[in-house]
Amino acid sequence: MYISLYTGDLTQQAMAKYMARLKMAFPSLPKDFYFLLGERMKEKGFSDEKMKDAINYVIDNCKYPVPTIAEFLSYDKVAKLYTYQEVADMVTKCKASFDDFEKRKIGEEVFRILKSDLK
Repeated sequence: MYISLYTGDLTQQAMAKYMARLKMAFPSLPKDFYFLLGERMKEKGFSDEKMKDAINYVIDNCKYPVPTIAEFLSYDKVAKLYTYQEVADMVTKCKASFDDFEKRKIGEEVFRILKSDLK
């Protein structure tokens, strides 16, 4: 199991700023593309930071003349969630220490995330 490292909301200010950046990088995209992309990002729970990173990633890595909406929506930075038993096994095998992990409560369950993954 994995969890996204992004939190927060997508603001109109950030959307306007990063959509303008995207328009500079791909001027041939139709205007409807930006509206649909912004709408989909809102519905998918993007934050300002995730939007910025996704747009920058696609600008840097798009292999075709124009990107698809899916290229932006599939972008994420995630961290693996570990159960207590998985962490205990790693500690027993000297592959990690309990101090290497941070606890996160998701619903009623407590998981651990490597602190190095959060950086």
